[in-house]
Amino acid sequence: MIEMKKAIVKVPFFMNKTNMPCLLHGRVIKNFDEARSMIFNSGNSVYLPRSSAEVSEYPSIKDIVVATAIRYISETDQLELELKDSLYFHKLRKPCIKINGYMELDEAGYIIITKVTRLTLAEGYNEDKG
Repeated sequence: MIEMKKAIVKVPFFMNKTNMPCLLHGRVIKNFDEARSMIFNSGNSVYLPRSSAEVSEYPSIKDIVVATAIRYISETDQLELELKDSLYFHKLRKPCIKINGYMELDEAGYIIITKVTRLTLAEGYNEDKG
């Protein structure tokens, strides 16, 4: 039986404090740091992106797990992953973690993340495509 070597990687998040205002059209996530600590509340599986036809923010039995989240590294705002599908990871030009979940708007218009439901390993922002 052939055993795969464990592949551990550090992956940045799609949204960070620098690009947040641009991605959210000027809005700000008020509990940004607290939301990062919520990522393990829904488990530690990291999934393939879904097609645009699938609308649920929760993992389903059809989802493919590509990695396991090991820990959050606050100093660099990255997630350390143990890859289950290193071929998929290496096909990504700029891998990143996208977070799905629930949010609310407070009276001042700030976004407050209330629950993280799913982590996705996806292609990051490509500067070449604008």
